[in-house]
Amino acid sequence: MTTETSTAPVIIPAEDVSGKMRPDEDVEVPNPGQESPSVSSFEEEPADDAAPASPFSYAELEVKLKQITPDWKAIKPSAKMFDMIETLVRGLRGMAQQHDLFTQLLQTADYMRTFSSQRQEIENQLRLRMEEAEANLSTMREENEAL
Repeated sequence: MTTETSTAPVIIPAEDVSGKMRPDEDVEVPNPGQESPSVSSFEEEPADDAAPASPFSYAELEVKLKQITPDWKAIKPSAKMFDMIETLVRGLRGMAQQHDLFTQLLQTADYMRTFSSQRQEIENQLRLRMEEAEANLSTMREENEAL
């Protein structure tokens, strides 16, 4: 078994106007044994960690996850890899937000169920008290008429 060494350049971060470190956009490392994805699939804006997570697509996340190869440790990082990681992180954040939302919805449903059952119990108790009061009233009327 021979080990293939790549002579592809390593990323040297370039500083943009805002002072943030950004990977060099034109660096690309071919993956041996796999077709490189089309350039158009990576032409999205990188996510800013300070910005709220944008909506994501499970299909897009699945495509990005399928692009990770089994021999990923042998590959040198590229700008496209950083874009892919940003997409994955954005997707994971979106899933975490959905999880939190679903948890809150389940909690709200539990509160509503508890409230409803308590109100129903109170209503049943009041109905019983009213029936007892009506029975007492009718008994008193009968006793009053008997006198």
